[in-house]
Amino acid sequence: MVAGVAEAVAVEVADLHEAPLPPGRDESWVALIDLGIARPQPHWTLEELRFYLERKKDEGSFCPCCDQYAKRYTRKLNSGMARVLSYLVKAGQPPLAEPWVHRKRFDRHSREVCQLVWWGLAEDRGNINPAKRDSGYWRATERGVDFAYNRFTLPRAAVIYNNAVERFTDDDMISIQDALGDKFDYQELMDRQEP
Repeated sequence: MVAGVAEAVAVEVADLHEAPLPPGRDESWVALIDLGIARPQPHWTLEELRFYLERKKDEGSFCPCCDQYAKRYTRKLNSGMARVLSYLVKAGQPPLAEPWVHRKRFDRHSREVCQLVWWGLAEDRGNINPAKRDSGYWRATERGVDFAYNRFTLPRAAVIYNNAVERFTDDDMISIQDALGDKFDYQELMDRQEP
């Protein structure tokens, strides 16, 4: 009975993952992984363990080699990110003309600025203190300035694994006005003299 179920599931999920099967393994083994029946074993090869983890990234799983939690996330470009980007753009222009802005200046959305990096809209200054994760200083990139001035659209969502972009969704492109939504008035944000 399990073999029949495993074969049916294997056909349905075969297109979801592109990793090649490890040598000596077939689709029924993959189906058993997807059903949660096959779990990492001490005799599995590194290639089999990597394949297993790749299959589990969407739901989240602990790496069988290092015990780190591994999960693939989808993150949307949201209103908080768009607002922080507009702040960085305005801060970098006269009358302020601050090339780098510390995240304390926009404290409420300080986590949002880190995520702008995934779309190439902001960058950090670089860190010289190994005790800290980053310097805390950020600026809009040229791409970020162009996006803030509504010169092009971006994919709404990025698929993130291990704090890096695996791919962007291609089904929904948005402008900064779309990202701001109804919470903020785009023109008001961009017309302000100070961020």
